[in-house]
Amino acid sequence: MNHFQKIEITTLRIGAFINLLMAIGGWITFDITGSEAMLLDGNFSFIAVLVTIAAEFISRAKHQKTATFPFGKYSYEAFFVLFKGFLILGVILSASFQNSLKIINYFQGEEIPLVKTGPIVYYIIAMVILCFGMAYYANAKNKSMNNQSDILRVEVASLKLDGFLSLFSGVALVSFSFINENSFFGFLRYTGDSIVVLAMCLMMIKSPFDIIKDAFVELGGGVLQDKELRNEIEEKVTSLVSKEFDNTEIFISKMGSSFLVLVYVNVEAGTIKVDRFRALKEEVYQALSDTIDSLTVEFVLE
Repeated sequence: MNHFQKIEITTLRIGAFINLLMAIGGWITFDITGSEAMLLDGNFSFIAVLVTIAAEFISRAKHQKTATFPFGKYSYEAFFVLFKGFLILGVILSASFQNSLKIINYFQGEEIPLVKTGPIVYYIIAMVILCFGMAYYANAKNKSMNNQSDILRVEVASLKLDGFLSLFSGVALVSFSFINENSFFGFLRYTGDSIVVLAMCLMMIKSPFDIIKDAFVELGGGVLQDKELRNEIEEKVTSLVSKEFDNTEIFISKMGSSFLVLVYVNVEAGTIKVDRFRALKEEVYQALSDTIDSLTVEFVLE
């Protein structure tokens, strides 16, 4: 196990424990208050616990090279990200459907119990501290790994979503409790909980689609989607290769935390010096290996 793996696994274990605390907190608050928003929050956190446990096994296995996976099991990371994206999307769609029905039932005359907002204040404070505190910690650890961990990147996104979910739902629900039941906006005391959930789902819906899209690009062998990192790698490679060749193109892709850099060089066959290519390949590898944990560099002659 290398240094980056140790950082990743330790961070995932801490994250799993924090998410478990938040899931229990959400369920207890739902049981006391009857708030569907708190149930959504708790379920979201519990899914994060299960997926984080799976992520640790993937982190341990990804560098293993076998006869079936001679380049390592980095595709597991991409499948993990894809799976978590679909899980988050499923939670959002399920919550949207359930709470839409609740609003419809209210306006059709069905009796809806009032949400008890007292305990929600304490829940908000605890969840916001845990969510954003853990997100900050995981993001800092990923930065120490040069942002190479897709697993931690998705974990940070999930924690931020959970944090905003807790914050906005809690504040809105407490605010609705001060509305006069007989006023024009009195219906918000009964349906405000569901309206808040729908609003949050609308705000959150883009994130899982972005996660799913990036995972599909990786699994399809597409270009690295992180433009900032891609430009950084291209600049380093170009600065070395341009000393020898004028016409070059660079293709960068990744699968999980494994990067592939292909340098296309347009030269005449008679001018190729194999030893120089080998030396240049090593120079490129050394220039990038300081910031990339798992790297493959290849030159392609055109």
